[in-house]
Amino acid sequence: MNFLTVNVVYSSSDYYAQCTGVSMLSLLENNREVANIQIFIVDSDISSENRQKLTSIADKYKREISFLQVRDYFPENLDELGITLSRGSYNTYARVFMNRLFGSLDKALLIDSDTLVINSIRELWETDLTDMLIAAVPEVAVYAKGSTYEDHSIVESSINYYNMGIALFNLKEWRHQNVDELITTRIKNYGKNFFIADQSILNFTINDKIKRIHLKNNFYTAVHGISYRTLQRVFSEKTVFTRQEFLEAKDKPVVLHFVGHPFERPWYSKSASPYKRLYLEYRSESPWANLTPMMNPKAKNPIFGVYDNAAYLLSRLRLYDLNHWFRYRLGQRMKELLHQNRNS
Repeated sequence: MNFLTVNVVYSSSDYYAQCTGVSMLSLLENNREVANIQIFIVDSDISSENRQKLTSIADKYKREISFLQVRDYFPENLDELGITLSRGSYNTYARVFMNRLFGSLDKALLIDSDTLVINSIRELWETDLTDMLIAAVPEVAVYAKGSTYEDHSIVESSINYYNMGIALFNLKEWRHQNVDELITTRIKNYGKNFFIADQSILNFTINDKIKRIHLKNNFYTAVHGISYRTLQRVFSEKTVFTRQEFLEAKDKPVVLHFVGHPFERPWYSKSASPYKRLYLEYRSESPWANLTPMMNPKAKNPIFGVYDNAAYLLSRLRLYDLNHWFRYRLGQRMKELLHQNRNS
């Protein structure tokens, strides 16, 4: 194995560096047999204190770590591409500009910070990417009836819509196919904002060059705790995963990915994630072991405050199947009828 590149996407707040550190620790702890892991951190103004903490984790496992100041690698005028910063951060577009960030690498594995890596990534790293640009896991949440998760024109134009939280990049082929220019042209021609920043852009521009990989490599929140029957009923617009793939991933996930509502993310004080205890075990071994848990952000809209509390309660009671029906079926219908969204 040559290089494992862990590129962690931060918010502009330095407080989220702890999530990066816990993910990195889990990665290194469960991949001790890998001869050489080089870690790159895409840095959006991380404090010197948190840089040192991240470096101490790499030092503990005798691994190399590098920090890249993200603003140094982006085009000067994103407006010319029709791109606006998501949540004020350049990090949300790191995947689009991977070649700018890592032009000296032929291959890179990107892992979001909201993860735990609990098994070996060797098989994932060795995925055959001949003539392909990215390897990723399909996203199932976009196939809930009435989903407002993504622009339907992007979803409907693709065989699979991919979650880019864990993505293996073939940068050598990327340069060979001059993908930077291709993406720039297609972004300009799209003419409107993308719902989920760089994930949407990549699905829109190079979807036919993305290789589908096993769900175990990105076992994300939408499939946490539920049965296969619920998976099929809730996300009924398309069969994304077979029963066998789902059960294999559930039995032995490689990467746990915590996306969605704050109560589904185990680093928040009010969390109902089925993996919260496991997450806290890894955090207890990190330099942030004694840090006060993050407070759950409140919904701006009172309707969503009620919605979030109900969903939290269902998860807290471990009624994950019912919670999924409530969130992805009833919840979507509620938003449609009330013409509400998270920012209203």
